[in-house]
Amino acid sequence: MVKKGRGRCCYVTSEFLRFIAKIFDVKNTQALIKVFVKVVHSPHQIPPIKSPFVKQILLLAFLLFFPLLLCAQYYEGSITLTNGLVKTGYIHIPHYYKKNIRFRETEKASTQKIKIDEVLGFEVFNTDHKKSEFLALNLANPDNNGGYVIDKKKSWVKVLRKGKLNLLLAYYKIPSVLSTVNRTGYSEFIFYVHKPGDTACNFIFETYDGHFFVDNQFRLFKDCVTRIFKTDCPDMVTALDKRLFSVYGPSIVVDLYQMNCGK
Repeated sequence: MVKKGRGRCCYVTSEFLRFIAKIFDVKNTQALIKVFVKVVHSPHQIPPIKSPFVKQILLLAFLLFFPLLLCAQYYEGSITLTNGLVKTGYIHIPHYYKKNIRFRETEKASTQKIKIDEVLGFEVFNTDHKKSEFLALNLANPDNNGGYVIDKKKSWVKVLRKGKLNLLLAYYKIPSVLSTVNRTGYSEFIFYVHKPGDTACNFIFETYDGHFFVDNQFRLFKDCVTRIFKTDCPDMVTALDKRLFSVYGPSIVVDLYQMNCGK
């Protein structure tokens, strides 16, 4: 029988570590545990991983989001509101679809719920004072007519890379249709691009349970890049090829934009 509270959290975490070890072919489980312990205590600072970039960014997504979403921890940080006010205190990182963010002025103060529509973004700090940034944006997803449909409601997304073009990440768990003992669903990580100042971000890539299929996903990735940038920056679309995508994953879009657009 699984215990409630921290016991259940530890149980689920151990199952998750086994899953991660299988996906990323981690032979040294002690090394994985050390990485996980580091993430628990400093969840926004991922140690260097000697592996291809694609595995790094997917492993970062798993290790960053999963421990934070399991336990209701509060982190030092600040919230920037749409009226320009900045609230500094302790923040609970919400799921991407939550419409409120929980905030405390001090570690033991009563919890306030702030609506997502009142928030521009927030940042939190780990024990080494490394910053991690999140934005409240409308997600735009591809339609069947070569364009994008923008959600009316905002979502929380994490900033993975910043520049003239930002790379963002959203996460959610999809329930399984099968009633199995060890599998309740699969994890989807969705990547978006965002121009600083815009209120919406555009879908470019997704992966399920960390799987990365270059041929199939490159076609989807290039289609999205073409939809977004074919008018404003055609040189970027031309420069994108499968080799770059297989090495750098969706992050390559930030570099290509920097090199080819808005000079």
